Amino acid sequence: MNINCFYFSKFSYTLVPWQIKEDLQRIKDTGANSITLNIIEQDYKAARENIELVIEEARKLGLKIYFIPERWLGVFGGVHDFPSVWTLKNMQYSITKATTDYLMTATGPVSSLFVPETISFLKKKLKECFKYFGFDGMIWYQPNLYWDAAGGRGGMDITANAYTAVFSALNKHVKSTYDAPEIGWLPHPNSEIQLRAEKIEALDKYDHQIVLLDHRGYIAQQTKDLETKIDTILAKKSELFCYFDYPVNVALPEQSMKIIKKALSEKKH
Repeated sequence: MNINCFYFSKFSYTLVPWQIKEDLQRIKDTGANSITLNIIEQDYKAARENIELVIEEARKLGLKIYFIPERWLGVFGGVHDFPSVWTLKNMQYSITKATTDYLMTATGPVSSLFVPETISFLKKKLKECFKYFGFDGMIWYQPNLYWDAAGGRGGMDITANAYTAVFSALNKHVKSTYDAPEIGWLPHPNSEIQLRAEKIEALDKYDHQIVLLDHRGYIAQQTKDLETKIDTILAKKSELFCYFDYPVNVALPEQSMKIIKKALSEKKH
């Protein structure tokens, strides 16, 4: 089993290099083989040097580096609740509820993945991540998929098949263009359209092969139950176990991380 640490937002805004080094060494000592960064649409311009520093330090420790496309196009999940800038600037490509009403979620409008302009933008962002940053792989993190007339007139099944074709094409594009990086899939539990991951081509990790321990927002009592939850997840014997490094809004952050480190250390032995 490989262990992946979701190292989210530690490189945003002000970055303290020695803290990054200490974090990554601690993550390595916990047993992680890789880390995942949450990359937003603006990061190539707004946080490029910070991200490059994290990648450089991670590589020194032999860690692989993955990313999630956080809130890209209003489609994918993340830890921040903000809208996609590209979607707001290109509302004509957004999903509509009716003839004129745009679909509006808690984080804003959502771009249609069945429009050429949207796919072109998505490929541009993927190029930034794989060609310029040099990420080893990515995880399609919690895509929240909605019925979209542009994906084919008809019911949910037709739209699901259309989405499956879109992600299959994107995966094949990534693998053929950027030396076959690894691609994982973590679905959104409440997505209107649910895809059968085994039908999506060129995916490396999905369903039981990849699991995520998500203890964001845990109150004290939930933290006390964390050890049992970890044991249950580890018992699934997935190929890739993911966890958050000091996630947001946790009542007992230090205790949480000690429980995780203990469980993963025991798993190694």
